[in-house]
Amino acid sequence: MVAFLAPLAVYVVPVTGGIITGAVAAYFVKTSDGAIAEATEEAANAAVEAGAELIQTTFAELAPRLEGAAVKFKEAGLDFLRYAGPAVITGVENTYNSARGLLRGKEDEIIAGFTVGFIALLTVVYLYQSVKAVGDAV
Repeated sequence: MVAFLAPLAVYVVPVTGGIITGAVAAYFVKTSDGAIAEATEEAANAAVEAGAELIQTTFAELAPRLEGAAVKFKEAGLDFLRYAGPAVITGVENTYNSARGLLRGKEDEIIAGFTVGFIALLTVVYLYQSVKAVGDAV
């Protein structure tokens, strides 16, 4: 049986069949901030005694709702995957177009800048290796 309690919510679900036989009950309480936390049987009974409204249903009646939630979750995941790829491609394309627009007409300066940076890096590596070979490196 599933029990919904208000202002607190307590859910009791028996599970039968398969490896588990007999009735198994789990109690959940809705906290004041809206989160659902597992509760003891005593806490569930206390909520009922405090005047919470009790609504009972069977697991068979609850299963279609759970199945519907699972389908919506699956559809949301598929939508994310369906739209994430094109969004990434569009973002990369826009970034390329923006960079190309900023650098257009400055090709000579860019090539010179990369060349100077590469030569400076080679110089630093050469000097470090030379000092290291002598034994004065840090």
